[in-house]
Amino acid sequence: MHSVMLVDDDPKFLALLARDFESRGTYRVATASRLESVASILKDFSPGLIVSEQQLRDGDWQALWRLVGGRDSQAQLVIATAFASIAGAVTAMRAGAAAYISKPATVANILDALSDGRTPARDAKLGADEYLSLNRAKWEYIHMVLAAAGTLSEAARRLGLDRRSLRRMLSQHTPA
Repeated sequence: MHSVMLVDDDPKFLALLARDFESRGTYRVATASRLESVASILKDFSPGLIVSEQQLRDGDWQALWRLVGGRDSQAQLVIATAFASIAGAVTAMRAGAAAYISKPATVANILDALSDGRTPARDAKLGADEYLSLNRAKWEYIHMVLAAAGTLSEAARRLGLDRRSLRRMLSQHTPA
């Protein structure tokens, strides 16, 4: 069984990601929303994978990485951030992070980022005629944001849409 530590100050994202990891059946998950919580978790829990937000309320991923042991630890670090930048990615990779991805991120995105860098696993299995249509990809993305946001109003804000427009989009049938 693999052990995963999730560190993020967004409780909804944290709960969603933890539930997704646990539903796979092969992951033990520990969650923390603050660095002080991480220190107490590390006394009893040795993570093989750490997924962290770039900026936390009481520090950042670099303080977390030092707390865990940095390059000397056996854990792989994935930075999942809503504020992705090239400079941030370069800094993270130089410090020893295994991956740097932007939110909203799913377990599949995280595991694909940890793969050997080739085509993501989902795309490798699809033939040329089996890719999602643009409308279907848009529909799935809207639903993923809605699930992460928790409310229609918050999802509309995150997507930059009017709440009524988003409600209309959600009422349409699932595209092919």
